[in-house]
Amino acid sequence: GYAGGIAGHTNGQSTDPTHTGFMLITRCGNSGTITNPVSCTGGITGYSWYGAITYCYNTGRVESMSYNPSNGNLASYKVGGISGDPSCLIDHCWNSGEIHSDGHDIGGIVGLQGEAITNCVNIGNVTVESSAYNSSLRFEPTGGGVLGRGQRRCRDECHQSR
Repeated sequence: GYAGGIAGHTNGQSTDPTHTGFMLITRCGNSGTITNPVSCTGGITGYSWYGAITYCYNTGRVESMSYNPSNGNLASYKVGGISGDPSCLIDHCWNSGEIHSDGHDIGGIVGLQGEAITNCVNIGNVTVESSAYNSSLRFEPTGGGVLGRGQRRCRDECHQSR
C-alpha cells in the first residue's frame, strides 16, 4: 500500500479528454512518523502521478522495513523523504527527517525518480540496512542521499549535506 504524510497516492490524470489534468501539492510539510512495510512510502506522498510537489518539507522519520507474512512475500522499496515514487516534478523541497529501510530505491528526497527533481536539499540521514529477508529475495538494499534510483530526467541543483 501507499503511505505519505500528506497523501498516500495522488493522480492528476483526468479521464475527461477535454481536461489535461494536473495535481499540485505545494507549501506543506510533514513532521510525523510514516511507517509502511511495503512499497511507495514518503514524507509527503507515497506515489504521485501527473503534476508537481513544490515548496514542501519533511522533518519526520520515514520507515519501511520488509516483512514476510504467511501468505506471501512483501518487500520494502521506493522510499523517500518527499516521495517514494513520484512521476511528477519535485521542486524546492527539503528533507531533514531520518529515512530508514532494508529495501531498494531509498532516497533522502525521492526513492525512484520518474520526473525532474530540482532545487532540493536533503540533510537527513538515509540508512539502508541488510536483512535476512532481503537476502532471501536476492536483492541488495540500495539508497542515496538525494535519490535512490533515477529513471528519466537529470536532477538539477539538488544537494545532500551529510
